[in-house]
Amino acid sequence: AFAALESVAAATAHVRAGGFDSYVDHDARLFPRLMGHLAAIDFIIQAAIDRGLGNNLIIVMGSDFGRTNRINSDAGKDHWPIGSMMVWGAPAFVDGNRVVGATDDEQRALQVNTSTLDIDSNGVTLTPEYVHQSLRRLAGVQNGGVAAQYPFAEAALRIFS
Repeated sequence: AFAALESVAAATAHVRAGGFDSYVDHDARLFPRLMGHLAAIDFIIQAAIDRGLGNNLIIVMGSDFGRTNRINSDAGKDHWPIGSMMVWGAPAFVDGNRVVGATDDEQRALQVNTSTLDIDSNGVTLTPEYVHQSLRRLAGVQNGGVAAQYPFAEAALRIFS
């Protein structure tokens, strides 16, 4: 991936890591897997910095779904429609050290204000659509081309910067 980025043959890379299904023995299976994943992310960040790509790197980590806030009868967790993402990027791209969005005690999404992103019962529910719109803006591809072919229905939020 770094060779493709350095040669300008690619502008993005997708790295997939499996093994996070935790229907059984959630804590015993998930935490060691997550620690290994975070160590790999740390390696990628350091390698990008060493290659001079750190100021142009944005890492988005997420899943296609979340997990319940309750342990099932097999000490695991089942699918849940509310998930989370982590984003890392140079300060020019990503306002860091903050959390956007929240859930209540039942792990249901709370709404956010469209301007401040603070919790606001009159706001909107963060969805992947809002995240992808913000990523398009961050990458400078929010207009024309594929973005025009696949428009979003909702107004964009400024999630990253």
